[in-house]
Amino acid sequence: MKKKKELKAGEIVQIWDSGGPFECFKTPFNGHGQVGYLVQTLGNTGMKSSEGWTSSSGSIWEVICFGQDPPVKHKVHESWLNPIDKFSDIKKVEDE
Repeated sequence: MKKKKELKAGEIVQIWDSGGPFECFKTPFNGHGQVGYLVQTLGNTGMKSSEGWTSSSGSIWEVICFGQDPPVKHKVHESWLNPIDKFSDIKKVEDE
């Protein structure tokens, strides 16, 4: 069994919301499939941040993605973040 993710600011991640805590949504999160850098945690488990971000399980992270001009920042639950160690870790988004 894989250990729980230990994320830290500066890491490269891919946002991948399928299989996350909100599977009931029919359309993926607008950052789905994007690769970016972790900027900072915005809310830890059970704690509210100054912006009001909170989660009952896991942390909320700010992720900056550079695929658009200007770069876009997303607020993402840690369960939707996949660390990228090598190019082959990046999942391909299938067009619907």
